[in-house]
Amino acid sequence: MTNLLTEACNSSCASCFGPSSTQCLSCNSAYLYQSQCLTVCPIGYYGDQTVTSNWTCQPCNSSCLTCYGSTNSNCYSCNPGQTLSGSQCFGNCLTVGTYYNTSNVLSKILSSNPLNLNTALGLCQSCHPTCRSCNGSLINQCITCNTGTYLYNGQCLSTCPYSYYPNTSIISHLIRSQ
Repeated sequence: MTNLLTEACNSSCASCFGPSSTQCLSCNSAYLYQSQCLTVCPIGYYGDQTVTSNWTCQPCNSSCLTCYGSTNSNCYSCNPGQTLSGSQCFGNCLTVGTYYNTSNVLSKILSSNPLNLNTALGLCQSCHPTCRSCNGSLINQCITCNTGTYLYNGQCLSTCPYSYYPNTSIISHLIRSQ
């Protein structure tokens, strides 16, 4: 007759299938991730404390790098090529002279090149014609300017205002004259 023995789980495990810290089934005040108990979930996962998940690390939405929930509007940070607006990640525009319009309602049907979904959905909007890059379509929302113009208070000007001169060390910016 053989006696069966029981052994204690690792102290980090609430229940386990072996004595190691990598053999947990549930955790004591920590998140379960790949049979280990962690105080913080790895990048790409969030700590789900709901009763149904029993304190496990769940995957973030594919657009989020770090998150606090499973949807695309629960992001702390975004994957490369994405921009965070509020708590949602959006794609970046690929065309010079466009910006990503986060206020645009997704109402357009995919009708152009599927490789640039943002443009197809109408989220990439044109900057003001004087801007090379921008954060909006207005004349005073320029970030950089087209060749031959200078950035001044968010606007691209062809000449410098009174008491300013072109800064040739920083292309397209103006410096106040002393």
